[in-house]
Amino acid sequence: MTTYAEAKTALTLAAVRTERLTALSTGGAPVAGWSANAPQRIAVDHDSGMLVAESVIRAAIAGMIDLSELASMDEDWCDAFAAWFGETRIAAIAAEWDIELSCTTAAAPITITPTTVVQIQAGSVVIESIAAVSATLNGVASQIVRFRARVAGTDGNSLVGTPKVIAGPAGLTFPGAPALATSGRDAETNSEMITRCLGKWARLGAGWTTDAFDYIIPTAAPTVTRWRVRRNAVGEGTVLAVLANASTAATGTEVDDVQAALDSSSVKPWGSGAFEAIAATEDALAITITVVGDGTNANLQTDIETALEALGDAFPLGPATLDVNLVRGVALGGAYPVISVDIGDTTTTITPDLPGFSGAVSISSLSLSSSHDVNTDEVLVITATVTVV
Repeated sequence: MTTYAEAKTALTLAAVRTERLTALSTGGAPVAGWSANAPQRIAVDHDSGMLVAESVIRAAIAGMIDLSELASMDEDWCDAFAAWFGETRIAAIAAEWDIELSCTTAAAPITITPTTVVQIQAGSVVIESIAAVSATLNGVASQIVRFRARVAGTDGNSLVGTPKVIAGPAGLTFPGAPALATSGRDAETNSEMITRCLGKWARLGAGWTTDAFDYIIPTAAPTVTRWRVRRNAVGEGTVLAVLANASTAATGTEVDDVQAALDSSSVKPWGSGAFEAIAATEDALAITITVVGDGTNANLQTDIETALEALGDAFPLGPATLDVNLVRGVALGGAYPVISVDIGDTTTTITPDLPGFSGAVSISSLSLSSSHDVNTDEVLVITATVTVV
């Protein structure tokens, strides 16, 4: 009988080959005289390879029982797990922006209809118009037009630099700052999907338990990726859900979606207190850092800024403490697939999936002199300014 530990451990070709040759030798076969190219030796290798392939499949199936191992498997294995719960992975979602548009007097009037193609680029992000109704620009008054990032994911949550029109009518201008209407999100990770699926079980019975919110909130608003649920926060018997998306505090639309889902008669138990969903308050932390590089990484500045901002994007809602030593480790290129974070009297784990990078030697200055406390109901938003010397 194969034990579970044995079942979830794939065999190696060398181990199987040795076992097969030993068995043949014990049975009297002259294996010592077989060269690596002998037909009988090739047959043993082929047979061993088939056994190894079978053990890899067996180990993957066995690993689905162990959620700590399932999370590290290929996505299709985790998708099969989610199917047991009647769930599918939340796909990547494109960010949507409300852009205030005007036009020059010479270009007026310009009418942007639902079929008009307008593409705007800001930094590396391209957004496209998805106007539901027509907007006419007369050269004086401005109009708000909805745009969607061309590529789904969190990259679309930040528009850097001065926007420029790369496709569309000539003469468009931007009198106001873009406003993020709906946050983009990356595809649900294995760990996130496992948490959501297990949270679905919590809907059975009482259905208004702490774990149940781990299922209901991201299902109601897939772009909400971080939340904290507090009891009695707005009165005796009440429930308060504090929400954030992949980059910032939750948008009004995200808050409304969660409020509607959790306040519905099909979800909220009779006799329970009021439910209220609110957006987290943003804790904007500007980190200025000077790093000594060894000259081997031409992208060192970008790597550091990206890693620090990704740390902020994965950080839990407050109360939580950002360890200054963690900031130093990330800035020096440390790999952090999983991080333990202090949240009051206990800890939680986050999965920023930081692969690390090379080229950083030391830190000569850092604006963050001590660990930073993120207060209750706040979401950390890190902006990193890096100088490499």
